[in-house]
Formats: sequence, C-alpha cells, structure tokens
Amino acid sequence: MNMKFDLTIEQTQKLNLTQEMVQAIKILQLNSTELERYVDEQVLANPVLEKDLIVRENYSTSTGFRKEKPQGTPFKQFNLNEETLSEHLLHQLQFVKAPKGVIRVCEYLIDTLDDNGYLKQSIDEIAEIENCSGETVHRAIRVLRSFEPAGVGARNIPECLLLQLKAKGSCSNLKARVIKNHLEELALNRLQQIAKANKTSVETIQKISDEIKTLDPKPGRAFASSEETRYITPDVYLEEVNGEYKLTLSESSKPGVAVNQYYMDLLEGNKDNEELTDYLLERIKAARWLIDSIEQRRNTIYNVSKAIVDYQEEFFSQGEKHLKPLILRQIAEQVNVHESTVSRTINGKYIQTPRGVFELKYFFTSGVSGRDGEDVSSKAIKEMIKELVDNEDPKKPISDQKIAEHLVGKGIDIARRTVAKYREEIGIFSSQKRKRY
Repeated sequence: MNMKFDLTIEQTQKLNLTQEMVQAIKILQLNSTELERYVDEQVLANPVLEKDLIVRENYSTSTGFRKEKPQGTPFKQFNLNEETLSEHLLHQLQFVKAPKGVIRVCEYLIDTLDDNGYLKQSIDEIAEIENCSGETVHRAIRVLRSFEPAGVGARNIPECLLLQLKAKGSCSNLKARVIKNHLEELALNRLQQIAKANKTSVETIQKISDEIKTLDPKPGRAFASSEETRYITPDVYLEEVNGEYKLTLSESSKPGVAVNQYYMDLLEGNKDNEELTDYLLERIKAARWLIDSIEQRRNTIYNVSKAIVDYQEEFFSQGEKHLKPLILRQIAEQVNVHESTVSRTINGKYIQTPRGVFELKYFFTSGVSGRDGEDVSSKAIKEMIKELVDNEDPKKPISDQKIAEHLVGKGIDIARRTVAKYREEIGIFSSQKRKRY
C-alpha cells in the first residue's frame, strides 16, 4: 500500500452566518403581527430595550416613509363576536317545548354536528351514548331539522337539499327524484338524459336545476368557526395622488423600540466596573442590532414594493388584464439584492391599494408569449377568459378551442389545453356543463 501525505493550500469561499445575520434574516421574513410579537419577546429578554411610547412625527422624504393617516376604521380593529352554528341552534332550542329527554338529545346532536351542519352518528350510536330509546333520538332529529338554517341535521347532500326544498314548501315528487337519483348527471349538465329518464321536458329539468343551484349543500359553513380568526395588517399602502402613485410604509413595520437611557447613563457612570461594563455593552450592541435590522427590513420592504408597483403600474391603473408576468430575479436585479431576499420580503406581506388588498406574492406570475414580443401574465389571460365566458350565449357556450382562437387573434400564443387549465383554475365549468336549455 502506497500512502502519501501532502501539505496543500486550497482557496475556497464560504459564507458563515453570524447570530446577528440570522436574526436579520428572521426579522425580514416576519409579517407585521409576527414582528410586533418578536419585538415584545426581545424587550422581555433584553433589559436595555424598551418600547418607545413617543409618537413619531409624520414625515415624508425621498424614500416615501411617513406615518400613514388611516381613512376610516382600520380593518384589524374590527373584532365581531360572530355567532357559531352551535350557538345559533342552542338559542332556538330554548323556545322548544319538548320532554327533557328530547331536549338533552338535541343538545348532544348540536354539539356533534360537523362544520357543514351534518349528523355523522347513527341512531343506535346516539341512543346508546345518551341512554335513551331510538324514538327519542328520532324526535330530537326532527326538532333539530326544524331549525334554521334549513338543511341542518341532514346526513348527506341529497337529504340536505330535500330538507331545504321542504322548508320552502316546493318539494315536488319530480324534484325529489332528480335529487335522489340524478345529482351526478345534474352536475355534468346532462339535462336531456335526466328529462328522458323522468319523461318530462328539458326546460322543466333546467328550471329544477336552477332552483337546486340556489340551495346550500353546506348550511353550517355560513356561521363562524370556532378557530381563531386571522386578520390582515397591510405592511404597505398605495394611494393615487394627482395621477401619481405614492407608496407609504405602515407604522406597524417599525415598532417603537429604543435603548433605555437609564442603562446608557449606568454604563457611563460605571466604567471602572469591568463586569458590568461588558454586560451592558453586549446588551446594548444586541439592542442596536435589533433596531438596525428592523430599519433594514423596512428599507427592503419599501424598495421591493416600489419596484413591484413601478413594474405593475398598468395593473393599478387599468385592471387585472394588464398584469405583467414577473419573476423574483427581475425585482432582485432592480433592487440589487439576492432572489432569496425578495422571496422573504414578499412572503406574508400585504399591500393595500385602490384596487384592494393583495399579498405581494400576487404580483409574481408566469405568462405566455405574445406576437408583439411582450409576455402576457397568466392572471391577465384568466381575466380575459372570464370576460369571454361572462358574455357568451348560454345556449351556445364558447368552447376552449374557440377561446384559444380568440386569444390567438389578439396576439396571444396559447394552446387549447392551456385555456382548459386556466379555466379550471378560476372555477369555470366546461362548455358542456355551462350549456342551458
């Protein structure tokens, strides 16, 4: 065996992330609510940090930073105590006159309904759990099904739809047969087959189909969930002033935090105490790094948002059909940062605009080529498809091929299968299912 030992020098590049750099990256990817919570944690952990309660003056500079003046009540201040399905049903139960055993079973049924308002347990299971007869359970179910919203207490979709029709007083034998036997065909718009099977006209089945579509197969979904409601706090505000778009950062993106002056004075007056001095210097350094990281986050959000707004200006002035394809690299090159920085910046951050509130990620979209050399975003194409379908003759709906041909005529090079993909993504049925008789 020939073993050789050599001493060689090799030059390599390696990035070592310091604790401060890791903190800066973490702060950048936090949204406003998370940042505020993180700052509170740091204030508790670092005694030299304090919440700055001084109201900052409004100011406007070349960077566009200023304290916003909210018009109206901010959305996050609304915290409505919405009623849950259980609360709604228990309130109605208070006015029911029935034996205590039936009321007790009703309370149990209400407590076990799923989010859609459906019953999932069998009569025997409920009777065993509540130690009562099957007749008592049946009576309790009848009471529950008499409540609003109509359809609650059903076991499946057909039963739910029938309960709603009965509550409206319009449940004919033909409608019941269509719901029980032809729901799948109804979903596929095969009205001629349904009409033939029930020996009636297609027009009659069309009317039944229209009525069924007005019913709610998930009546429980209209009520508040027991889960915590999440509110959106915009990080950036965009407003149009005299024909120009002005970008403003939310003050929530710069939580008031500062170094406590008491500890600065303590450091100045105890320079001979080496142990205390080292501790205070370390804590003050950490505090200032946090403050600098928050300011850097603020600058990055502004710069990235400004680049997005400049690039997508036609969207804000003319609508979704004018949204351009955009990728991370384009903004990264313009702002002179890495793509990963742009990705962290746009994730979970929202901008409030004259056209609504959007996550910054919304403006990054793929596209297809146009004949004039400009790409067209997928969102813009989807809006065009939606517009074509909205204006079609319902008795002769436009096919995917016709939509593709129409878009090609506008200079957008797109295939039929791509049209079908985009149509499905925006929840539009195929031409066969859209046809009316």
